[in-house]
Amino acid sequence: MRRIIPVILAIIIVLTIFAGACGQDDEQLIRETMTGFLTAYNDDDFSGTLDYISDNLRSARGDEKIIADLQEGRASGGPAILESVRNLEIDGKKANISVSFQGFMGQVLTVRFPLIKESGNWRIDG
Repeated sequence: MRRIIPVILAIIIVLTIFAGACGQDDEQLIRETMTGFLTAYNDDDFSGTLDYISDNLRSARGDEKIIADLQEGRASGGPAILESVRNLEIDGKKANISVSFQGFMGQVLTVRFPLIKESGNWRIDG
């Protein structure tokens, strides 16, 4: 019995650390998705932005249309400088996040993005 107690305590500690890390990992992955998307956008790598967009959205709109819309936005608004990422809400494999960025003429714009988790990666879904 004395040997079982330390083993049980060790398992509880490992599970507690693992459970905390899982939630933190999703938050970090979502932030990386948004940062990666904006980096590709600002680098005029519009094909690269598709890596951060869900399969569902890509199927619904088509890659060419998404790229054309992004190119148009970039041409008229210039680069998007990330200001903040906040109000993250995760519900299983879906999430919503508010992203503020500085765009045309220094104007700060906040956009709410829905995301979905596909194959372990978070993707913009709307």
